[in-house]
Amino acid sequence: MRIARPGNVPFIDGLRGLMAIWVFVFHANIAVAGGIPIPSGATAVDIFMLISGFLMVYQCRGRQSREPWGAPVTWLRFLMRRFFRLAPLYYVALTIALFCGSRLWAMQQEMETVFRLPWADLPLNDPSKRDLTATNILLHISFLYGFFPAYASNNLLPDWSLALEMQFYAMFPFIALLLKRARYAWLVTAGTISVLVSSKLFGVYITGQPKLLGLFPQPTILALKINCFVVGILIAEAYHCRAEPSYVPLLVAAIALAFYNQALLFSIAAVCVVLLTMERATWSSFGVGLIVDVTDKLLSSRIAKHAGDMSYGIYLFHMLLLVPTVNVISQYAPIRDSSGYVRLASALVIAGVGTYLVHSYALNSGALSGNMRKGTVSLTIWCIVSGA
Repeated sequence: MRIARPGNVPFIDGLRGLMAIWVFVFHANIAVAGGIPIPSGATAVDIFMLISGFLMVYQCRGRQSREPWGAPVTWLRFLMRRFFRLAPLYYVALTIALFCGSRLWAMQQEMETVFRLPWADLPLNDPSKRDLTATNILLHISFLYGFFPAYASNNLLPDWSLALEMQFYAMFPFIALLLKRARYAWLVTAGTISVLVSSKLFGVYITGQPKLLGLFPQPTILALKINCFVVGILIAEAYHCRAEPSYVPLLVAAIALAFYNQALLFSIAAVCVVLLTMERATWSSFGVGLIVDVTDKLLSSRIAKHAGDMSYGIYLFHMLLLVPTVNVISQYAPIRDSSGYVRLASALVIAGVGTYLVHSYALNSGALSGNMRKGTVSLTIWCIVSGA
């Protein structure tokens, strides 16, 4: 595995960018009724969780000599780093989503009269409350909304996964304690039991049915998705222990967990990450050296790194730009009445360029700079004017 700098894994950047683009294309295809068979974006989000689990262990192991796991201040720094990695950009997107929410939902409903959603004729169980209330705002600012079905997925942002991320970060110091004591079996067992029990207690998705403890519009509690994170944790821990007897058992456990009750593409992604963390000599012994080497170079390329750098912005903002774009397309007959491929390509070009510009010129600083404020105002105006 090639390392550009401590804490950085080049192929992970490319994989992260690819997942963000996958989610973007999947949502665009649904929005314009493209009818193109694109695998579910939910799988891409699961792979994001695998990446997150991998990176948290990889980076914390790399800092262990100067940030010992037994020191409480280590985990305070960890939580602060993770919060400021996610929160600033999220708060900008959240401001737009909440304060332009009624107009955005109106635009979405208008476009859905032209481009029908795949679940339009299904009975829906949506517990969401979308009113702009203090409760709604405070739960989102604190990232606690994932625990409440009414607020777990009640705006256009795909922020349900951020609630999961924050829950994972809060749990990670306790997970690290298991890793420190090499209690790998405990981790796998606890994760698997959590998923099995929680899936019996909670219904998931608005097309699903409530279970014993109700229904969440998205799987926003960690117990439902912990196994996705654990797969990445085990792969990173195996890399750390690659000269120890636990190396092979850890990889076997990671791959087994990746194939247990998961989408095939998630399993394939996990195997790819395993192969990419191995030394080249190991690749050759499996007879896949050339394939893995080419994959590594593609995912570590400059373009892939750029996509990885933009991945969080793409993921957060794409729906805020996609809905106004598709609303305009739904009113423009030459594109609206063309094939699904043309509609999809048009939406991706317009919303994609918009997302790129917002990220590059307004949001790239990752802080509430003057450019970011200008970008926020510009994006808000675009959302309002495009639906006027």
